[in-house]
Amino acid sequence: MKTIEERAKEYAAKCHGQNTEWGFIAGAQSEREELTRWHNIETMPVQKGVLLKLSSGDYCVGIQDLRGKIWGLPSYLRNPKPVGWRPIHENE
Repeated sequence: MKTIEERAKEYAAKCHGQNTEWGFIAGAQSEREELTRWHNIETMPVQKGVLLKLSSGDYCVGIQDLRGKIWGLPSYLRNPKPVGWRPIHENE
């Protein structure tokens, strides 16, 4: 897999522009930051599967129902507390 800088140089060569390379890099880094950001658990969407980060350091997939209960938390943990979530981008 190529680095962002290598892909930016290839993209800039196709577009014949110098500022294009820096714009590509900035856009790619911004997109990566957005995709890897953990959202506040209070803003978790309802009835949509998301990746949850737990206070124990574990991860799982969970769904919040209409009453606010989160399903899918692992039962082997004593008191699994979700501290953040990320959307699952598969098939979007």
